[in-house]
Amino acid sequence: MEFEAKISETSHWISQMVRRYLHHHELILQQTMQLLGILPKELIKKQLFNLEYTSELILTSDKNKIKNHRDILTFADKQIEMQHPKNILRRGYTIVRQDNKVIKTASELKNNLPMDIEFYDTTIQIKKT
Repeated sequence: MEFEAKISETSHWISQMVRRYLHHHELILQQTMQLLGILPKELIKKQLFNLEYTSELILTSDKNKIKNHRDILTFADKQIEMQHPKNILRRGYTIVRQDNKVIKTASELKNNLPMDIEFYDTTIQIKKT
């Protein structure tokens, strides 16, 4: 759920940036349109260049943020996969259960009750005497 929140937060942040960007440049466009009659063509070209440059900076920044969050999610996904019980069993560990409860210490074992020992490929049942 934390990953979904981060994705939602990133999407919200990008949307806000785009709205700010558009609003800012709408204002610049309105000012430019008002000044068109009096501004020389060179100043208009300079404003257009600045606008395109700023736009490119924002797009590059957003792409980098999205890539960074995607990398973080990929890393977290791999960590979750590594912690899956079957992957832990594959590395040679076992899970011991008695009365359908996972046994964490030897003192939790009850005498004369069967216990299940789960390996990667099978589960066996034995009895502690």
